[in-house]
Amino acid sequence: MDTMSMDRYKKFARNWKSIGLVSKLKWQWRAKSDEINSLIISMLLDAFGDKAYDVIATAYYQIGQKDGERIIKKLRITGKDGAACLSLIEALCILAGISSEFNEEGEKEGEGEGAKGEKEGGTTLCLMGCPFTSTLGFFHPLVCSKYTQGLVEAVNEHAKVRLVKGLCEGDDHCEFEVIIG
Repeated sequence: MDTMSMDRYKKFARNWKSIGLVSKLKWQWRAKSDEINSLIISMLLDAFGDKAYDVIATAYYQIGQKDGERIIKKLRITGKDGAACLSLIEALCILAGISSEFNEEGEKEGEGEGAKGEKEGGTTLCLMGCPFTSTLGFFHPLVCSKYTQGLVEAVNEHAKVRLVKGLCEGDDHCEFEVIIG
């Protein structure tokens, strides 16, 4: 390869990186995946009616468990308490660019953006956004509940997660409560 073509190659590579082509392609693939998933779910509902919801819920629960196991391993999470369970949800929100502040356990709900604290019965985490709002249209509450349940059960099989407040329900933030037992 001569010097002239090598310079053109380097220039192309720099430009490719500077316009973020790789990230744009990833974004396009995610958008295409959401479109495909929406179509598959729609076709399942057309073919099987309400029974399809059970299949969809089970699939997202299993995906949540698998993702949870990977996150636990990567982040070296060893705890089994509510805070450990919520740390998986928070990690995913950080990756999605959603504002969340992981405060010390025991702080009261509502202290600061993304406040985490104890409520009657369990540990809570507030998020200022939802990673599922653009996922699968009106299916996202089902996806959220089953996926997050899979995540927290990957940490502790006795943990249960409940959406106390949700953007999908018209609230100004999402709030999750985890109860161990």
